[in-house]
Amino acid sequence: MARREAYTKGGRIVSYGIGKISAVEGMTLVAMLIVPSIYLTEPSLSIGFVGNSAWLLKICSGLLLLGILLAILKIYQNYIDKFCNGRMITFFSFVQGVLGRSGGMIFFILWAVLFQLSTVLMIREFTDHTLMTTLKTGNLKLVLLIFAAAVFFMMRYGLEVILRCAYLLLVVRAITLIILLFLLFSSYDVTQLLPWQGYGMGSLAKYSVLDIGTGATSMAIFFIIPHLQNIATMKKSILYGMAYVTFFKMILILMMIMTFGIIVSPERVLLFYELVRCVNLSQYVQRVDSIFILMWLTAGLMSIVVTQYLSVMIYCEAFKLTDSKALMAIAMLLTTSIAMLPDSTITALTMSGIFIYQWSTAFMVFSFIILGIGYYVKCRRNSSCVGQGLR
Repeated sequence: MARREAYTKGGRIVSYGIGKISAVEGMTLVAMLIVPSIYLTEPSLSIGFVGNSAWLLKICSGLLLLGILLAILKIYQNYIDKFCNGRMITFFSFVQGVLGRSGGMIFFILWAVLFQLSTVLMIREFTDHTLMTTLKTGNLKLVLLIFAAAVFFMMRYGLEVILRCAYLLLVVRAITLIILLFLLFSSYDVTQLLPWQGYGMGSLAKYSVLDIGTGATSMAIFFIIPHLQNIATMKKSILYGMAYVTFFKMILILMMIMTFGIIVSPERVLLFYELVRCVNLSQYVQRVDSIFILMWLTAGLMSIVVTQYLSVMIYCEAFKLTDSKALMAIAMLLTTSIAMLPDSTITALTMSGIFIYQWSTAFMVFSFIILGIGYYVKCRRNSSCVGQGLR
């Protein structure tokens, strides 16, 4: 195991974690967990919520989510500076330090359940949409089992390998976005963006808060603290990851509004798929959308792998389990079984909307508030540090 190093800055010890994940890979983690939802029903719902200002909605919700993540990071940094002499500790030790042992256990179990449910709903949505776009005569359970087997196979390679592969996808997504932007240039109607305030600033403010739930899984950056190098790595990961996500979503929704308008867009289930189908190179080059479908499925699978992996990792951390391989198989079997329960695509989409815009948002905000209150109470009591540093 790698040895932890430390250096002095401003009279205090600043320690490095034992992990090898850099800021680029941390950025990849944040981005890959949030971006795939733009390929599903998120654009249609966003445009339906606020109309022409859906692109502005992504900026506002992105800034709110960024503020919450940086605030939690600041609480964590202040905690280790005050009680641990600047030594990095695991997020579990930090949460137990501010919420107590029972509170920390409950906090971690709830987040494990949230990651598990996110995996369930995402694998079901990607399965349904694959059947709608490419395998129209395929069997739902068979395709779902194939996806589950692929996820289980990739999980066994570990987080660092997954993130390095996913980084290549981030570059590919950025390039394809630029290409798509220019290929659809003739389809744009800029007047569709007016009025820029959409259905009103009140609706924009309301749904900017609710939209935080689309990025709730970005909390993963804190659960992988042992894999990161230092606090600066975490901060850069959050900043760069949220910048990438916000810009990516904003540009895509601008393209969708200029192409379809705010009347047609909410009626389309797969707005991204409809968008790439508008690309027309020539009569000899057809079905360009198949290239984008491959990218979309790969991105979705990578995101599912990470959320499932994190769910297992959190369970292991909470219950002090050392061998996660057996739990991976059990968790994947549970995920597949639950994903088969919705009797139709509409039911699955409804459940996903409720989970993202209500439960995920509420739990993200609640986590920030409860950690802030716990840290304030801890400072008042001036207790000693629970964690003893990363070993």
